[in-house]
Amino acid sequence: MRFVNVRELKAKASEYLSLAEKGENVIIVSRGKPRAAILPLNEADLEDFILANHPRFRKMIEASLGSYRRKGGIRIEDLIKDAEKSLARRGR
Repeated sequence: MRFVNVRELKAKASEYLSLAEKGENVIIVSRGKPRAAILPLNEADLEDFILANHPRFRKMIEASLGSYRRKGGIRIEDLIKDAEKSLARRGR
């Protein structure tokens, strides 16, 4: 992991991008405080990254977690039984 200030990042942006492409995280600091990060990202991970960081999607996940905490969840065995019943009805 590398830490780089904004001035150095401006001067050597391609160098730090190359480091990220090789798998190294680069933390950008301004006035001694972390402000952003350059992380390795490939095409296969892009969709996951976008979903994980999309505000509306994150809000939906947080709402689901809140509901789970208040009401509890569904046991996997019950979910499987419900799915099997639903498939059986469709097969008739």
